[in-house]
Amino acid sequence: MLNLIHLDDLWERISPYTSPEGVDKTQTASSQGIKCCPTCSQISKDAFCPRCHTLLYSRKPESLTKVSAWLATSIVLFFPANLLPIMNTQQLHESIPSTIFTGVLQLWDSGSYPIAIVIFIASIMIPVVKLVAIGVLLYQVNQLSHARSHQYTQIYRYIELIGKWSMIDVFVVIFLVSLVQLGVFMSVTADIGVLFFALMVFTQIMAVHYFDPRLIWDNPKEIHG
Repeated sequence: MLNLIHLDDLWERISPYTSPEGVDKTQTASSQGIKCCPTCSQISKDAFCPRCHTLLYSRKPESLTKVSAWLATSIVLFFPANLLPIMNTQQLHESIPSTIFTGVLQLWDSGSYPIAIVIFIASIMIPVVKLVAIGVLLYQVNQLSHARSHQYTQIYRYIELIGKWSMIDVFVVIFLVSLVQLGVFMSVTADIGVLFFALMVFTQIMAVHYFDPRLIWDNPKEIHG
């Protein structure tokens, strides 16, 4: 139900948007001390948002440090998430562990090609692409040349959009565990790999959350100097 609510319209009903006075459109917002509220999107020069009273920052505090920490944690978790089994299939007193990749191969061999492709893309390709993309963004904001800032901003928007779909493998395991329980004949149980995978996806989401895309358009010397 919350997805049907447009937050900008909701805040407009609570308190109408007001533009700050004395704004020079030929200058950057940062140079004029203009900040955007992360909660209600109100623009203001004050320390606190005049509409929702949120503490305002020109840029997210310690953004690059936090992103680097979350990214490093995600890289560490990537290996156990993909090497450890995510579920065990107990069939006729025989336990068959399955990692994400072996699960994809089993689905492919059984003829479930669409499901195998979806899980491969969501659970293997997307996490790898996100790791690389976040690393590229971190490298970009430390460069003096911002000739392709539009492209890098689009990269940020894409990884922010697709991030939550990386959890599809966790949902598949939960669905199988709840569905396939046939007593002595067959049962499916989650394994330790699911925990590492969920933590890896979570750390990637947090890395994207703390990344401030406005840094792509800034001069790194002005930020870190």
